[in-house]
Amino acid sequence: MSSIVELIDAFHDKKISSDDYLKGLDRQIAYAENRLKELPRQKILPDDQALWQEKLLPGLNAAFEGMIGAATEAKLYAKSRDKDSLSSVGLLIVGVAQLLDEVEAASGKVSVATQQAIGDVLSAPQDDVALATIKGTADSAVTFLD
Repeated sequence: MSSIVELIDAFHDKKISSDDYLKGLDRQIAYAENRLKELPRQKILPDDQALWQEKLLPGLNAAFEGMIGAATEAKLYAKSRDKDSLSSVGLLIVGVAQLLDEVEAASGKVSVATQQAIGDVLSAPQDDVALATIKGTADSAVTFLD
């Protein structure tokens, strides 16, 4: 599965069809929506609850919401080929990467069990997309803004 940026690049370069592009983005949205539903069910140790509620959970929620927003904007790009939609995707992806950096920094202050729970939420089955890949594509997204 490709990241949002990889899907946009492939679509823009006509390496994938519009249908495959939209299906890929729909998988991205479904992944993020499923992860949002899983977040409240995470078992967090009592000693980690304050940081989980204050920083980690809101950061992860915002990252998944940002991913949904980026994929939704990328779908609009398929219809309009409007560079403003593409710029919005880039800005959202950069924002998601920044949120993930903040979550990563804060996760160093919690137990290994809570760190594992965060890792589990960010990882994905092999046939799915991992939110963690967003961090690797954020630099690419900046080129959308040029």
